[in-house]
Amino acid sequence: MHVLLATLCLLHLAAAGIDTTICTTPYGQQHTRPSLPQQFEVHVECNFLDLNTTTEVHEYYDDINNRGEVRVSDFGVKLWAYYSYDTNELISILPDKSLCYVEDLQKNSQRYLFGYQSKNGQGHIFSASGALHFGEANTVEVFQGADVVRGINVQKWYSCLYWAGMDATMNVTWYFSDPLNWETALAVPSTPVRVHVRGRRTKNGSPYDFEHYYDFLHFKPYIEDPQNFETPNGISCPGRKNTKPLPVVAPAYSLIIEIVDNVRSQISFMKEYYDQSMKLTKFMYKPSHTTPSIYGYNPLTEIHDFNTGVAYVIDPLIGNCSFRPIEHGTFDDATAKNPHLVRMRTSQEFFYLNSQDVTYEGVKTVRNIDMDTWVGRRNTFQGFDLNSTWQWYFKLGTWSASQQRVGSYSMGTPLMLTIDVHELSVSYTYNIYNFIQARPNLLDFDISSCFMDLKRRKFDFKIPTEARDLVDRNKELFKYSVLMSLTYYTAVFPLRISNLRVVYDDHIHIRFEILDVRPVTGDVTVNSTETPLDVAAQHLVSKVNNNEFVIYVMQPGVSLQETPYIVAVPDSITEFTYESELAEFKGYSPGALGGLSAAMIVVGGALGAGLSFVFFK
Repeated sequence: MHVLLATLCLLHLAAAGIDTTICTTPYGQQHTRPSLPQQFEVHVECNFLDLNTTTEVHEYYDDINNRGEVRVSDFGVKLWAYYSYDTNELISILPDKSLCYVEDLQKNSQRYLFGYQSKNGQGHIFSASGALHFGEANTVEVFQGADVVRGINVQKWYSCLYWAGMDATMNVTWYFSDPLNWETALAVPSTPVRVHVRGRRTKNGSPYDFEHYYDFLHFKPYIEDPQNFETPNGISCPGRKNTKPLPVVAPAYSLIIEIVDNVRSQISFMKEYYDQSMKLTKFMYKPSHTTPSIYGYNPLTEIHDFNTGVAYVIDPLIGNCSFRPIEHGTFDDATAKNPHLVRMRTSQEFFYLNSQDVTYEGVKTVRNIDMDTWVGRRNTFQGFDLNSTWQWYFKLGTWSASQQRVGSYSMGTPLMLTIDVHELSVSYTYNIYNFIQARPNLLDFDISSCFMDLKRRKFDFKIPTEARDLVDRNKELFKYSVLMSLTYYTAVFPLRISNLRVVYDDHIHIRFEILDVRPVTGDVTVNSTETPLDVAAQHLVSKVNNNEFVIYVMQPGVSLQETPYIVAVPDSITEFTYESELAEFKGYSPGALGGLSAAMIVVGGALGAGLSFVFFK
């Protein structure tokens, strides 16, 4: 295949070794040469008379962006060659075999297809004329008047070229459409029509004659689709230079994912929540009837608490809950130093952005969205020694996402991930929707149904009625502020605070439950001990009764130092088993949720520091 590319190259004139019996430097009439655009693409039909062979090449030339490309089909084998002058790489791809080879462009003999010149130490493609090897420096083309080729009125130029690399002397005649007697479809003055080459070369010490015709078809003075310069999807090129670092994914987010499994010919959906700082993940999905499910086939909610190593599986339709240690090898578990201990994946690991040989692949349009793409290779797949190719698609910087909230993270927005295992003809596509870079609302991580028959305690305390304006300003954010204070003063993890509500009578009441310690032992070493339920309750009662229970009410855009606070009414805490019927405020607006994500970032860090001290002491 590389020999074919080399044969297509008409190189510059050299003085030594020329066979004067074939041709010599011509002399004759000079004429203004046709001008060629800085960008073009063209199909070249190559007829090798000495080989009785026809080959077609689709050639792309881009002087503006310093790159070129050819696509060749030879005996049914496709080769796509990418000339990247900025990175000094020749990237050769066999798309049907998903193979890729990367070579040093400056040292490769195929560089002469588009030419190679150095500008300020940087490799650069030849000019358009030079890339077609017409009008090169140190060459002489003699104008030979008008002619007709393929029924097209043309003007022709003749030259004698010598290619030292193959010891080949060539008579070369160029034909361009005649601007005086022919109108092109693209309304440009003149386009290349044909090159006729006759000559002699030496191969294995023996000379032989050759004759080639190169017909230029569908010449366009532009690149119809610039993305043709990007390497094809799903093909990793080992050794390729990475020209753009992988995005960083936010440490907290939520998303909806569509999973396309070509093995089972199945589409499934899942909603995911991830909070790295709280070590919590949540998944909402419906088990497939094609695989056994010990939890049934109703929609399920699964919460993984990596603080304790416990997984909770809840069936919201029935209201039951199952719990177990988090299983090793689940998609949110990463291998710890001790492989027998579960560890929550980082956000980067969650998307497998630690793959080997990851390189930037350019901009691709997928789902009608321009996306930055990266491709990488892993040498294992699902525990087997199988090579797999991973491709990541992220929102391009010129696109905005309506889900991004004020005060949320400003990091990479993943839109799709594809995995191909070519040895098994297996592929998976993960389409990502509604990706929100903000901490999920911990109030939605409800495991209380798992403690229906386990120990828990219910409490109610009051705050002054004067705080109502502050509470009503953003009710959901206020409840989150209460949750942060409760976890701080009781030294329990957020999952152990449930059914948090605010009710009104002559005072404002805060009602909630504190759940017992984890129901099973998880496979973790850190935080292996938890604050017992009775000890947590004792801390809470003491803080309220001693006028020490403070609620910092988070506010969007308000610094920690300026955050308003409320102190619980002393001696107002009561414990109950059954509730009275009290009016409970309900409902919140989309604006409230936006404020929640923003203020959680502002104040969460301060309370988090306190939480860390209590949890890890």
